[in-house]
Amino acid sequence: MARDAAWPHALIMSRRLLLQLATYNLKELSEDVLKGLYERLVDPKDRHDLGEYYTPDWLAAKIVAECLKEKPEASVLDPACGSGTFLYQTILFKRDKLGNTSKTLKHIEGNVLVIDIHPLAGIVAKTTYLLALGDLVEKRAKAIRIPVYLADSIKPPEKYMAGYRAELDGDSINMPRGPCARRAVLRPLSRALLRIRSLDC
Repeated sequence: MARDAAWPHALIMSRRLLLQLATYNLKELSEDVLKGLYERLVDPKDRHDLGEYYTPDWLAAKIVAECLKEKPEASVLDPACGSGTFLYQTILFKRDKLGNTSKTLKHIEGNVLVIDIHPLAGIVAKTTYLLALGDLVEKRAKAIRIPVYLADSIKPPEKYMAGYRAELDGDSINMPRGPCARRAVLRPLSRALLRIRSLDC
């Protein structure tokens, strides 16, 4: 079908989609509503080959609450986010504990990061991210940065493998290099190493 001929069909489909979306109260969602859509769009064999398995929302909420109960402002990285179930529950938890303020929005943008290898998962996770932010979006001072990255978190590119090396008491840790590694791993690791070194043990 030619591009010009496709426009009327695209408009009809868009209207139908908007009418269906209008039936949802997006401010009161408590679960990853796009998970089912993603599961239907991705071939089950591809999901199996990639090791994709979806955690129920109630379990993701319990895991997030348990991990963040002591320190709700902690950074979170989901290295295989899929449709964003843990992402969604993490943002809801942080909004609940840290408040619905522009400061919380800025915190979430800088401290909740996700990665997935599947391009469709990245698109769905970005949408899930915005749905989880809900009315926090209205508190933005500038364009929102959505920290959803398309990458293979298990096997990073070789050029990043010859990266950072941290030493503590004669033991060393080799870490991959790159923006995600620095933000999600190396900065917290450096802070932890400095705290450990400052202890009088």
